[in-house]
Amino acid sequence: MFFAESLPKLNQVSENRISTKRKKIQRPYTKLKNVCIYQVSIMKEKSSLEKFSRFAFLPAIVWTLFILLVSWTVAGINLPERLLDLISTDKVAHFIVYSILTCLYLLGFFIKGKEIKFYPLGLFVITAASLYGVMMEILQYYFFPGRFFEILDIVANISGAFAGFYLFRLCKNIINGQN
Repeated sequence: MFFAESLPKLNQVSENRISTKRKKIQRPYTKLKNVCIYQVSIMKEKSSLEKFSRFAFLPAIVWTLFILLVSWTVAGINLPERLLDLISTDKVAHFIVYSILTCLYLLGFFIKGKEIKFYPLGLFVITAASLYGVMMEILQYYFFPGRFFEILDIVANISGAFAGFYLFRLCKNIINGQN
């Protein structure tokens, strides 16, 4: 009798031990499962810009090639004869084109999730756009007949690159609701 009465209690104790072991085994799995579910939900909630991260720099590359094409095909403009001609449509065009170039590369980095600060990323993009402008002026001088090397074009390119950085920051801050 004693043996028969104690038998169910032993079974109950052993069941409790087994269920405790199952719980211990299941807990890490359920925590891992919850973490994975949370990560997936975060990935689904990320901005729609990340859908385009594969093509983040495509507009900037197309614009860079556009600058190269225009430098090859458009006929040269004579150097200014008067001081008032220094701010000509040519210089304004250089300023705008390199502002757009800088904005597009910064947009590519922004889509990739990089924080856009002046140092180091902003300075890198401004320097790259400025060096591209200098390189285009040198190539025009040596390889394209009828085209001229102008220091003022380089100044307009560099100024446009800086303006493009600040224009991008301004637009980003306005969109984010910051001053």
